[in-house]
Amino acid sequence: MQRLAAISSPVIKVLCRSQHPAYRSYNCKRALSLWHPPKFENEKLYHYANGSPERESLLRTLKQLKAQTPISIPLTINGSKIKTGELRRQQNPSRHSEIVAEYAAAGPEQVNSAVDAALAAKPANSHAMY
Repeated sequence: MQRLAAISSPVIKVLCRSQHPAYRSYNCKRALSLWHPPKFENEKLYHYANGSPERESLLRTLKQLKAQTPISIPLTINGSKIKTGELRRQQNPSRHSEIVAEYAAAGPEQVNSAVDAALAAKPANSHAMY
């Protein structure tokens, strides 16, 4: 039990008590106790008042993004981009007449392929520390 003294974070304590094999070993507990997330800082707050440079920059960026719509979003299964024959549309929630994106709809074949890819990747990812 003295080895656990270095573990101070409540999250690490919960992980180390977990039944998952990745968290049962002393080395894992030691590694978790040495890991520290990066320091978090909020971005500066902007008020976007009329005529402010921040507002002008935001409006310019929104105009550029709007010119690129609708974007096309394929399915991504096992790292491969797949376009299906059936496209669905995503509307702008504040302006229903605007189509923001068109995305490929998955059928039974694509769903089964995605499940198979996820199950194949599970052993390699099941012991990840994140």
